[in-house]
Amino acid sequence: MKDDLFENTDNMTIDSLAQDFPVLTDEEKERIYAMSERKYNNDTDMNTDEKFDRKIEVTGVERYKRPKWRSASIAAAAALVLGAGSFGGYNVVQQFHDGNGEDELPTNVSEEMSQESTGAVDDSRAEEYRSTAESLLNAYEDFIQPYNNDEILERGLTEEERNGMSVEEQDEYLKRNDNPNYSFFWFALEDENATSWEGHDRGIWNYEYYATGMKYNNTDEVMDKALSFMSQSCIDKQFPDLIGDDLTDYEANRIYSVNEAPPHFGTYTMIGGKLYCSSEKYDDIYKIPSTYSFYHLKDEPIEISDITDNSFTACVHYEFTSVPNRCDMKMKIVNDGNKWVIDDIGTTGPELDAQKLEIVDKMLNSMDYYDKISAKKADAYLSNDADIGSLIMPNKYYADNNALTSYNINGDDIDYNGAQDIQSLLDFVKSVDIDSKKSEESYCDEEKNYYWSSNANNGGYSKFDNFVPRKDDPKLSLENSIRVVDQGATIEKETRPMNCPNGHELVIYYLYDFSKWDITGDTTFEGRDCYVIDYHSSTSVEGKDYQKDITCYVDKETGIPMYQQTIANDDVYVIYNFYYDVHFNDDAEPMPEVNIDKSLFTEMYS
Repeated sequence: MKDDLFENTDNMTIDSLAQDFPVLTDEEKERIYAMSERKYNNDTDMNTDEKFDRKIEVTGVERYKRPKWRSASIAAAAALVLGAGSFGGYNVVQQFHDGNGEDELPTNVSEEMSQESTGAVDDSRAEEYRSTAESLLNAYEDFIQPYNNDEILERGLTEEERNGMSVEEQDEYLKRNDNPNYSFFWFALEDENATSWEGHDRGIWNYEYYATGMKYNNTDEVMDKALSFMSQSCIDKQFPDLIGDDLTDYEANRIYSVNEAPPHFGTYTMIGGKLYCSSEKYDDIYKIPSTYSFYHLKDEPIEISDITDNSFTACVHYEFTSVPNRCDMKMKIVNDGNKWVIDDIGTTGPELDAQKLEIVDKMLNSMDYYDKISAKKADAYLSNDADIGSLIMPNKYYADNNALTSYNINGDDIDYNGAQDIQSLLDFVKSVDIDSKKSEESYCDEEKNYYWSSNANNGGYSKFDNFVPRKDDPKLSLENSIRVVDQGATIEKETRPMNCPNGHELVIYYLYDFSKWDITGDTTFEGRDCYVIDYHSSTSVEGKDYQKDITCYVDKETGIPMYQQTIANDDVYVIYNFYYDVHFNDDAEPMPEVNIDKSLFTEMYS
C-alpha cells in the first residue's frame, strides 16, 4: 500500500522495504501497542513548560534516562508502525535516526530506542527472570553457608567447671571418650611427669572441638541439592571435587582425631559420617573466608540481559566498601527443560592491574625464588624528639631452604644520632659489627623439629607460615583471592624456616588493596633492581584520623621488600626496615656451624 507519508517513494522501493520488513503479526502489534499506550499515558503532561525537560527512568536491558519529549516521539513512532504498516513505520523511525524529521535528534537515539523497545517488549519476562535469578541466588548462598552457629555443639567442659576441678579430676575427665561429638589427639612427650593411664605409657589427652555444624547427612543429599539449582557443568566447574555416592558408605558416626585427615572434597568435609561445609580459615588471626562466599548485596535489583526463551544473564551487585578490588557477579541461567538452573558463574567489572598482580604474586611467593640466601637486615626507629631518641636494631640471616634450616642473629639496640635518610642509615649500619652486638641467636631445623633461641634457652619448635595463593585450583588463583578475601591474598599456607626474608606480610596487611598504592618508578638498591611502590591509607575512627604512608623498594626478581619506610601519624617514630648485603645461592654466605645444647630441645611426635 501507499501512504501520504511516502508519496514521493516509488513502488520498487516500497516493495523492497516490504520484503525486508514483513508485516507484524497480531501478537507483535498488540505488544507494541501496549508499550506505546503505556508510554503515552505516562507522558500526557509533556507539553507543559514545567515538564518539558524532566527525565524519567526507562526500564530495560540498559539503564538510560531520556527527556520526556523524546519518549513521546518514540511512542508516536511506534503507534505509526501499527497505523501505516511495518515498512511505513520503519521509514518513520529511520527518518528520526537520520535527522530528517522536524526535530533534530542525536544519531544514537535509534540505538537507544531499539534497546528500550526490546526491554519494553520483554518487560514482563524480564521481571519474571529477575525473580527467578533471585530465587537461584538464594539457593546458592544457602548452599555455600559454612554452618549455622546455633547448631554448633557446646564444649565438653566450661571454664568454670575446669577451674573447679583438681588436676586429678581433670585427668580422669579427659581420659573419658564417651562423647562422640569430640575427637582427641595424643602426644608422647619425653617428660617423666606426663600423665599415664592404661594402654599408654606417657601422654596427654585433649579434646578437639569441631567449629562446624551439620548441614547434610551424606554426599547424595548435597549432590541432590546442588542439582536442584545448578547444571552439572556448573557443578563441575565451581565444585570440581563435589561427588555423589562415593562416600555414602562411609563409616557412620566415625570420629576423626586431629592427627587424622577426614575425607574431604571441595568446600565440604566429611566428619563423623556427616557432611559439613568447611570454613576457609586457619586461626583467629588469619581468617580466610571461602571464595564461594558472597558479600552484602546492594539495595538495587538484579540486572537482567541477554534474554531469550531458554536463557538469560543476571548481574548481581555487591557492596565493596572495604576492598575495592572486588567485582560484581554474573550468572548465566538456562532452562534445562524442566526448571531454571545456574549454568555458569563469573565476574564482571574492571580488570585488576596486571603489573600489580605480578608484583604481588612475587611478593607472596618470594621464598620460592631461592634455595639459599644470606642477608643482613636493620630495623630503625627514628624520632625528632630528643627525649625519645632514635635507635637501630641490626640482624643477620642465614637460610638454607634445601636443608630446611635457618639461623638468625639479633643485635642489641644501638642509639642513632645521624641523618634520617636511607643512605646515612646504610652507611651507619654497615659500620657495625653485628656479631659483637649479638644479643640473641635463634636456630630452626624443620626436618628435626628443632627451634632454639639463646634468649629463651628452652626447646620447642615453631614454623614460619608463608601465605600464598592456592596453586591447585584456578578459582582460588591470585586474582580471585585478591578480589574476594577481606585481608590479603592469604588463602593457603606453606611453611619455611622462620628466619627467611620474605615479602608476604606487606601484601597481607597493605598491598592487597590495589586502590591504595601505585608503582611510582624504578630504582636500584644494594645492587638489586627494584620497583618503587607508594602506599597511602587514611581512616577515621571515632572522630580521630589515622594515616599511614609506606614507601618500599620491591626486588623485581624475588619480590623481597628490600627497603620500607613507614610513616604513621599515630606513631612517634618513622620506621625503616631494609635488607643489605643480600646474596643468593652460590654467592650466599654459608650458614655457620651452630653449637646448641640439644638437651634443651623437646621432641614432639604426633
